[in-house]
Amino acid sequence: MNFGGLLGAVRDGKFISYDDDVELNAWAHKVTAQQMRDVGRELCQRGFNVYYSSLTDYISIRKYNVPIAFSMYTLRGDKAERPHENFVGAGLSTSIAKCFYCLSEVFARNRVGKVNLETILGVKRLIIFLAVTVTGLLPENLRKKLAILFRLMSISNMGEVGRTRIPAKFYLELRDLKFYDMTFKVPRETKEYLKFVYGPQWKVPIENWNFYEHKSITGIEITDQVWDYK
Repeated sequence: MNFGGLLGAVRDGKFISYDDDVELNAWAHKVTAQQMRDVGRELCQRGFNVYYSSLTDYISIRKYNVPIAFSMYTLRGDKAERPHENFVGAGLSTSIAKCFYCLSEVFARNRVGKVNLETILGVKRLIIFLAVTVTGLLPENLRKKLAILFRLMSISNMGEVGRTRIPAKFYLELRDLKFYDMTFKVPRETKEYLKFVYGPQWKVPIENWNFYEHKSITGIEITDQVWDYK
């Protein structure tokens, strides 16, 4: 567990009321695509709704309308890296970037496990479900190539593109943390990690926190090196 979920657990002993998701992560080199799919199917059996993205080895999980992001980090030297893509501004260029980004996600996503009712409640979710179902009829290697093509087309019109980097030691050296009667793996130097991510005043709540507006506070490095999608 990391970021806002970990901050709430350590600082408040509970989830932060204005934080709208839960983030988990693992090392890309320690998890196979098949393991990701197996985890997704198991979660579906437990009532969660799951999509697996072959483009970034990312699992989108949702239950009771709470999104859970399970992301992969790549170990490069002494850094942990993952893609960083952010829409900046408005106008035609940004709209085009968003359209191509959505297309790349549709072709990259795979539905795993059974369909739970929450999957299709709401117009947006129904559209995503139908789009992923239809594109899922195509061969996987073709979908992957199209996903990469649309992602690169999106990147060419996107405002901020690159990678985020965090010292790998935080994710290599872990300890157990009990939270809501569950046990999570968290950075062993937990307070040092929270200080690195949220700044020296990490104990002071900032309701509208986001990394893009607090670059001067966070130690997370955001590079302009485009992710090498394969």
